[in-house]
Amino acid sequence: MLLPVQQPIVKYEPEDSRRTVLTAGLTPPKAGSLVQAADGGDIGLVLQLFQEMEEKDLRLHSVLSTRRMALTRLPWEIVSAEESERFRGDKALANEAAAFAFDMLSELDDFAAALPTMADAIGPNLAVLENVWEGSRLVAINPVLGDRLRFNYEKSKQLHITTREFPATGIPASLPYFVAHMPKSRHGYPLRGTLVRAVAMIFLVRNYALKDWATFSEVFGMPVRIGRYEPGAKGTEKREMLDMLRLLGTDAVALFSKSMDLEFKEAGDRSGAPYESIMDWASRELAVGILGQNLTTDTTGGTGTFAAADVQDRVREDLCEDDATAEARTIRRQILEPVTRIWFGRHDAPVPIFRRKAREVIDHIQEADKIERGLRIGLKIPRGYAYERMGIPVPPDVDPNEFLDKPSEPSSPIGGLFAGVNQ
Repeated sequence: MLLPVQQPIVKYEPEDSRRTVLTAGLTPPKAGSLVQAADGGDIGLVLQLFQEMEEKDLRLHSVLSTRRMALTRLPWEIVSAEESERFRGDKALANEAAAFAFDMLSELDDFAAALPTMADAIGPNLAVLENVWEGSRLVAINPVLGDRLRFNYEKSKQLHITTREFPATGIPASLPYFVAHMPKSRHGYPLRGTLVRAVAMIFLVRNYALKDWATFSEVFGMPVRIGRYEPGAKGTEKREMLDMLRLLGTDAVALFSKSMDLEFKEAGDRSGAPYESIMDWASRELAVGILGQNLTTDTTGGTGTFAAADVQDRVREDLCEDDATAEARTIRRQILEPVTRIWFGRHDAPVPIFRRKAREVIDHIQEADKIERGLRIGLKIPRGYAYERMGIPVPPDVDPNEFLDKPSEPSSPIGGLFAGVNQ
């Protein structure tokens, strides 16, 4: 099956750089109206709102980056469909398809950039990319701007992308030309899995508290300036005194008539202002909502013990596994499936499996002890495996496939792991 040589369908237009800032003067009613508009199909508004909140709030950006990078930092691999428990097809063809898909995506620079774009769906619950084809080969994967997206309820109930030719209705975001990644897909509608509603409320709380805190800090500790004038003072004299009192707050210099009396009253103790506690609460809520816990991000204030933080870190690992499963499902169905079946020209071509390889933390002392115990009970262990588990490069003159000898000294902590080789 050959596709025609394709230019990108969704092109960047000059107006894409000129957008309305949704978070400017954001209030609860305005945030609610944006979400309601998105519920009506204009989901691009929600994606733009979420992006702006992330750009403005360092705490939100930090916790989102923590969760996303937990996924994107993991190396990836493509394995044969033969590894699936339900596989019943041609094993040779499955292995050939996996090798082809891996080579093609490894050579495609856009694929490395597409993975972080897909991870951006963590939070707003939607990220869209465009597959660009040349004949039967995928030659590019381009991100699609979030504010281009619409959801058509009345006709196809499908995601659409606005273009210059179709600015109102848009074109369907369908395979094999588009990839729509929804990590928390619920009945096919992305906003049922989005965090935008919860995050918007916390963003507003933090935004209001920060502004009030800045205003409070501006006058905190500043003495109250009181001016007194004679009962017969004129209006111009009163305005002059008021202007001078204001200048004292910045210039600390003023010129008064002898008929005017000036008094300074020191500010009282205002150390119990609630703004910091409000900000701390909102920060914890953001961490809990996005990471499932907060002890791996909050290290001050006696929020928990190391053991509790370790337990909650495993909660974050569970979220990472869930994100990896959603990512693998999207890539297999929306990238690897069309790539495989278009290239081989067969609808029954086995589709390879994309997956992340979890980083393994190895305790080399425990590994040495395990290998030694295995040798003592008669297990045949290749020398290359022992070098790998110990984190030691295999020397050029060592055959990694040769087996280690049984340790001769029981008291040796590592035994004779690298002493001899079975002939």
